[in-house]
Amino acid sequence: MIKAVTTHVAGKMAPASLRILATLPASKKPDTITGSSLLDEELTEVARCGVELHTVWQDIPNGWESRILSVHAVPQWRNLPFALRSGLYTLRPRHAASLTAPTRFRQAELARLQLAIADVVRREKLQLIHSHWIRPAGTGAVLARDLAGVPLVFTLRGADVFSEPSINYGQTLDPWTKQRIQHALSCADRIICVSTKIQERAHELGADPAKTQIIVKGVHEDRFCPGDREEARRQLGLDSRPTILFVGAFGPWKGIADLLEAFRTVRQRVPDAQIVFCGKGKLEADIRAFVDQHNLEKHVTIAGYIGRDALPTYFQACDVFVLPSLTEGSGNVILEASACSRTSVGTRVGGIPDYIADGETGYLANKQDAADLADKLSTILGDESLADRMGAEARRRVEENFRYDQMIDRTLAVYHDVLA
Repeated sequence: MIKAVTTHVAGKMAPASLRILATLPASKKPDTITGSSLLDEELTEVARCGVELHTVWQDIPNGWESRILSVHAVPQWRNLPFALRSGLYTLRPRHAASLTAPTRFRQAELARLQLAIADVVRREKLQLIHSHWIRPAGTGAVLARDLAGVPLVFTLRGADVFSEPSINYGQTLDPWTKQRIQHALSCADRIICVSTKIQERAHELGADPAKTQIIVKGVHEDRFCPGDREEARRQLGLDSRPTILFVGAFGPWKGIADLLEAFRTVRQRVPDAQIVFCGKGKLEADIRAFVDQHNLEKHVTIAGYIGRDALPTYFQACDVFVLPSLTEGSGNVILEASACSRTSVGTRVGGIPDYIADGETGYLANKQDAADLADKLSTILGDESLADRMGAEARRRVEENFRYDQMIDRTLAVYHDVLA
């Protein structure tokens, strides 16, 4: 086990007021806390508020360490007493819904994970379990909750409950995982949803409406802030011309193909327009092939993966941010653009409408509709005063409703509420 040493607030020791086990995506690199940079930021802020955080992983990267998170290893199968205990739990009918799977071995693997969580909760005297993305494996740690006798909180973020069959995306497409998710939702003490659509989907899957609540995402408005557009472009080596920005994974669920087609139309109306892609993924080759095919080398920049510290400059450099997703849980990148006083165009899917006020802070376009997407982008690029007005309103809404401290405070309030 790798133990966290302390939690800190403004350089001072902070006594832990809450002791929580969070089920988290495992870090794959020694310089990250988990497998999600956005979640790393959330955990850091929660820890600064005095919360002692624990998690359970099957594998811990060599050299990994963290001052805010204690990681406990899942016992290996060669630990015969634990392996036998895991197998025996698959034979108990009252735990069947938590362990539903196509094979007995898979059931035992699920039991092994959940028993490890329950053991850590009891040994460390933790007060609740917070399952992110209904981890592990769609079980939501329901068995661990029952065994340890502590409340269970979920945060639903998108892929755990949304699906897009056309691209084989989403955990609920697997019938076994869907059954475990439905059971987990029915057992939760509180379910945090990061958008209205996720809350609606949770209810469809069997969640008790009285136990769900929306906590929208937040943004560090001091880090993501307005800046001089021309100076930002100079720093990034971009030409001074109408600029569209995309930030995200180069995956089919992000609507990359629709965006590329839309950009061809945009250039017919705004010939000097350029687009900057920040991210990485398996569709990068498709982007490059499209650029070559349509002679767009002077109009398309593929910046690659951009670290969190450098992202504000990219938002400041653009005229409009675009998120043409086929499915999307929330709108982190939209909030980051908004905090930088930049307007956004996003598709009318998932949580995006909660983060773009259509016609006020940006525009919503129809899903997989390249023509509509091009119309919205061209409108903004062709009207500088409109873009500035929408950008200013986007920043105002961030300061009022989407601050990072608000999100953290609301999450901590859930912890205290379920423990009351």
